[in-house]
Amino acid sequence: MISEKLAEQVQMEVLKRIHPSKKEVATLKKLVDDLKGKISIILKKAGITARIELTGSFSRDTWLAGTRDIDLFLILPYDSPFNPEEVLRVIRQKLSLEWEKRHAQHPYLFTYYHNVQVEIIPCYEYQQGRPLRSPVDRSPLHKKFVLTHLPVGGNDEVRLLKQFMKGIGVYGADIKVNGFSGYLVELLIIHFAGRFLEVLKHANTLAEEVITFDPKVVTPREAFKEDILVVIDPTDSSRNVASAVKEQALTNFIAAASRYLKRPSLVYFFPPTKRVTEQTVNKLYAHPLAFAAIIYPRPAIVDDVLWGQIRKLEASVAKYLERQELRVISIDTVVTQEEVFTFILTQQSHTPEERWQTGPPVALNNADEFIRKYQNNPSTIYGPAPIGKRWQVFVKQKAKRLDELITEGIQRKMITTPSHLQLKESKVLFKDALLEQIKENKELIRFLSQLVVGKPPYLC
Repeated sequence: MISEKLAEQVQMEVLKRIHPSKKEVATLKKLVDDLKGKISIILKKAGITARIELTGSFSRDTWLAGTRDIDLFLILPYDSPFNPEEVLRVIRQKLSLEWEKRHAQHPYLFTYYHNVQVEIIPCYEYQQGRPLRSPVDRSPLHKKFVLTHLPVGGNDEVRLLKQFMKGIGVYGADIKVNGFSGYLVELLIIHFAGRFLEVLKHANTLAEEVITFDPKVVTPREAFKEDILVVIDPTDSSRNVASAVKEQALTNFIAAASRYLKRPSLVYFFPPTKRVTEQTVNKLYAHPLAFAAIIYPRPAIVDDVLWGQIRKLEASVAKYLERQELRVISIDTVVTQEEVFTFILTQQSHTPEERWQTGPPVALNNADEFIRKYQNNPSTIYGPAPIGKRWQVFVKQKAKRLDELITEGIQRKMITTPSHLQLKESKVLFKDALLEQIKENKELIRFLSQLVVGKPPYLC
């Protein structure tokens, strides 16, 4: 059973650290007013009619201290003759900032304004019963729903859940994290009576239900069978707000929630940063598990695209190594300013010296080549033999080390190389050689150490 008193003490301390100060609120409000004023003048001069609406966590008072960002929607009339690209072009030309054009569901602009992240998203006014003119037309409605349904005091409960998820590494719907978005966190708090602890208590059953906010909306679980978690958007019954959440993120959340309920602690919210010492490096040298890294230049593409490509590469490497009978424990990546390090952790350092080779089905008349290849081959230990509807053979093979195997996979295109990743310029380093290269980089050593240990920081 959870100690409610201990949990309350922990959560009060967390809120002291994450609740924005009056000064921070005033600073951000001034920047919002300043930006809205400048954009309003630009649009008016260009003859573009649009309502400028602040959205995001700042507008809903659910943001965390120190995580300052401004999301401005430029809401065009439904029948506006202007398209989003034209609006963005005008803003980019007339407002002199270092803009970066991005594209998720829809084009938008990103920049920093007085060290605050800013996103400018054009859309059209949503009119019920009429088709959407852009994929994000309903997004401004999220703010209205949250503001009208979040109970008194729920703002801080949202903050607690956001910080908890940040602490355990599952906060963020981007491809890098594949976790919980800010809007999803707000909806979970609303659904579970405005209480952070209630969300944690129900964590282990989240995947079993379809969470909805309108009793008239009946959505069968099969409608989102590809998604691990289903939370229906109250502003769009066809959309699953939790579609980005992957199984590992949900698993990590369930595990952390269960442990926290047994013994509340600040470490879930603020995991300690482990010191990197000579002993840390020595432990990596001596570790019984095998590890290597693919090191390649960082391509000049936006983060969303980059992480999408990195995750594809990781999946391809894992499948390739499993086919070669190397048990993959974990694969993860660090992106620095100039390079990308994809770390691979495996149970064995070398492929086995023997393996099963599967041939064609025995029912087909195309086995001659397979049989000829292996029946008098000195590497054959057993077979060729009809086993489980196919010809199979057990053969000797030259054992290959992890780094050699990955290098061969890249060179022979057995590992899929996403288009933007420059693997032709990559190098693959194994254990000692890898540690020699990165041992002076504390961030990389800290990351690798956590990957190799595997234990969540809250179990320290």
